[in-house]
Amino acid sequence: RSEFTADYGRLFTGLDDNSVISAGFVAFAQPISRKKSLDERIRDLRRITAIESQVEASTAAPSTPDAAKPEKKKEEITFFRDWGTLGMAFNNLTLSGAVSENTFWFSYSRKIVDKISSGMSVKLLYQSYTQDIYTQKDPVFNLGAKGDLLKFSFDAGLLYNLYPRIFWGLMITDVNRPNVALNSADSELLPIGTASGLAFKDRKIRAGVDAVYRDKDYRINAGAERWFRNRTYALRAGGSLGSREYKNVSYGMSVNWGNFQIDYAFVFPVSGVRETFGSHRMSLLYRFGKAPVDEMEAGSIELYYSKLQTEAEMLRARLEKAEDERSRLEKVLIEEALS
Repeated sequence: RSEFTADYGRLFTGLDDNSVISAGFVAFAQPISRKKSLDERIRDLRRITAIESQVEASTAAPSTPDAAKPEKKKEEITFFRDWGTLGMAFNNLTLSGAVSENTFWFSYSRKIVDKISSGMSVKLLYQSYTQDIYTQKDPVFNLGAKGDLLKFSFDAGLLYNLYPRIFWGLMITDVNRPNVALNSADSELLPIGTASGLAFKDRKIRAGVDAVYRDKDYRINAGAERWFRNRTYALRAGGSLGSREYKNVSYGMSVNWGNFQIDYAFVFPVSGVRETFGSHRMSLLYRFGKAPVDEMEAGSIELYYSKLQTEAEMLRARLEKAEDERSRLEKVLIEEALS
């Protein structure tokens, strides 16, 4: 379902030079689907009925050498055709009085085959620098004549549902390697980045581990969260390590009221950046519409109501199929009587 999120972070608070580093992010995701037509639903029901008949016939047959073959999996009836998901996002990273980095994302993803999904993003990269007496003498900034940069880049990703509740992901960033040198006479190609990881996703427990590699630097991240009281609040913890003495630990919590959720995280660098009080991040999330079945609490009235709605749709589709068959048979009988 549609989601909107926004977060703000104060990074590395308490630096001795009083620098203020902040990060902001907003995003919106919109699934695209349409309701299937009557003809499409009737064709789905006929195909599924035929598959079920084959399964029943194979189980009723006497044992043969082929009896050890696995039974055909029954398909689920869906009344909507999925056309994927569109997403838009904006990220800002600012060092006060020095530099501002902005990234705009335009993304699309969809399921390719069963259990495998893919997506890509077009990114607009924009950097701006505050001009001072140093940049006016620096050839990198073209002696003060160049204070900003605008480039396009592309990302691609793949998601595979290995087993129930277990997912594997792969992402490649900045595939086209844009030149991000401020001076047009220089060449500074943005390096390609790769990331891959595993995740466990359950209603109450979620955990993940991933590895990120870019320009000879690597990072390994891991974390987990636990939801309590019918997904009212959650606690989480994680950690990261990587090259150039990169190490940190993080703690956080979430509070959820229906479609509205607030998250907070505290990240503390164990090594690398020193003399800091850590980073603080807070985010807001809003989900539109009703929760899908996989987000509902087992045994809840909402889950039973959703199942009843699905059964009603199935009965309605079967009734429409029967009416279609009756109309066809009536035509055949009338034609035979006339002949």
